[in-house]
Amino acid sequence: MIARALSGCRERLVRAKEGDRAIILITDGGSGDFANGHDRQVAQELADAKIRVFTILVGNDGFGIGGIYTIANGTSGKVFEAGDPGALAEVFREIDHMQKAKFRQVTSDWVDYYKPLCLGGAVIAGLWGLTLFGVRYTPW
Repeated sequence: MIARALSGCRERLVRAKEGDRAIILITDGGSGDFANGHDRQVAQELADAKIRVFTILVGNDGFGIGGIYTIANGTSGKVFEAGDPGALAEVFREIDHMQKAKFRQVTSDWVDYYKPLCLGGAVIAGLWGLTLFGVRYTPW
């Protein structure tokens, strides 16, 4: 579902006011949602939003990667093979020259507070450990 993921990234990047608009996609290239010209449609939407897609192909045997090349070419991006160290150095050099985009958080983060649970668990484990040493209450 690469096309759906790219559409979600596009929505997020369109809201960014500054910075370069680029997506770095690490994939094996196979996707079930590139059929019937959907790859060209996604590439056009990304190009209209001035978003470039750089793809790093990992572990692909060459089957089903046409949509990835269509999107990369349509957005002025590139496709790199992970097995080629020179190509990976090139993509990282390209990334280093980009201006970072700043995103404003619009939702709250969930923060777990485990301290009371850990303290209670440590007390119970300690009492259980004491019973293993034979320290227990005997009523007589």
